[in-house]
Amino acid sequence: MNFEEQVLRLGTVVGGTDIIREVELPLANSPGRLQPDQPELEAARGGARQTVRVGIRALTPGESEEVSAAAHREAVERGVSDPDDRNPIYSQRYNLHLCARACVDPDSPPGTTPRPFFGANVDAAIEKMRTSTLLTRDSIIFLAEHQELWQDQVSPSVGTISDEKLYQSMGEVAASKDASPFFDLRPYTRFKLTQFSASLCLRLLARSSFSDSDSVESSSSGEVGES
Repeated sequence: MNFEEQVLRLGTVVGGTDIIREVELPLANSPGRLQPDQPELEAARGGARQTVRVGIRALTPGESEEVSAAAHREAVERGVSDPDDRNPIYSQRYNLHLCARACVDPDSPPGTTPRPFFGANVDAAIEKMRTSTLLTRDSIIFLAEHQELWQDQVSPSVGTISDEKLYQSMGEVAASKDASPFFDLRPYTRFKLTQFSASLCLRLLARSSFSDSDSVESSSSGEVGES
């Protein structure tokens, strides 16, 4: 059986629905965006920060190719001689094209192709993102990073990262004088590395706290015995 025949046998319609991950996008220039982590500014913030629900979907190989090609072409048009992800113009165009295709209406009816979130087509979506006063550059990066994380999570390779690989990556990041080894990792690997590192730190803190407690108890017992 070919690809479509096998997928149909599994009960999935090829070209049908997309699995959507929903994220809460914080809005810029809206009430509740002033230092939400500082309680003393609660009155100035005027309440909880405002967010909108955005659906994120994984892109097909063809769509991913279109994103890279469009970002490269438009960066060259803007004077970038050798565009790559280290160039801010290329990165911005890449993220805009990525979000234009991947951001969808989270309330799209099940069993249908999700409706675009920002605009009816790619050009309209990009123009909306570029001109909206409720979005900033960081808003687009926020959505793009969520999309790349989701793209990794639905890929067949997810869950195959060994502890040895995480230790190796941790060593490379620790030894580097810049952030290159960290950002060279795939988004899901960066997430797993951060989670892995945090887990190790918590274990060390718990062990240190336990050791300190034992030391205090031993010292107290010694003092009582001497008296």
